[in-house]
Amino acid sequence: GTTPAAGSRRGINRVAWPMRLKPPRVPRAPTLDTGALFGPMAPEGVYSARILKGEETYSARVVLAGDPASPHNQQDRKLQQSTVMKLYRALERLAFVSAAVVEARDQAQDRAKSLDKQEELYKTLDAYRTKLDTVNKTLVASREGGAITGEMRLREQLGELYGEISRYAGRPTQSQLDRVGVLEQEVEKANAAAEPLLGAERDGLNAALAARQLKPIARLTQEQFEKRP
Repeated sequence: GTTPAAGSRRGINRVAWPMRLKPPRVPRAPTLDTGALFGPMAPEGVYSARILKGEETYSARVVLAGDPASPHNQQDRKLQQSTVMKLYRALERLAFVSAAVVEARDQAQDRAKSLDKQEELYKTLDAYRTKLDTVNKTLVASREGGAITGEMRLREQLGELYGEISRYAGRPTQSQLDRVGVLEQEVEKANAAAEPLLGAERDGLNAALAARQLKPIARLTQEQFEKRP
């Protein structure tokens, strides 16, 4: 939901609802994901509104309906809206996976700074950091030698498709619908690739770090991620 603020003047105040959700979170990358700059239109349906005035609360119902002049029928509009929301959730899921991978990678690099490069623990930490970096490079376009790689990674593919379907209020093409399913599976594969590194392998490293009285590598939680601006 959204929480728009009213004006501070006396009398009647109008509160505008943009009828859009917040833009989806996307993994951090050197490039701007232009397809995901805007949140999707809220799907058609009935919404609840609460108006707070001091300690008093007023409730209202808001019906969001399609434009009767639209050339697209209700069935096609609903398919478009549900498809956009699938991509929205996939982008947010990917953003969380990437953030967890990057944070663990950076922590491993930080812990290695206090160790001699010839030590076994340093080599283990460096190998762990490399694995995480390799996983993240499958998620987002990376910067190599000062230039951005030209490959379309999962982040860019999702963002492009999200933008294409968001901009057209009618039925997505069958190829677009098929592509959504493929990309959703790729997001789950990415999560599956990251899980052993963030789980069992991180636990083993933390035991070795504890023996050296070094801080453990923390795993980013969904709750922590959601609290970020």
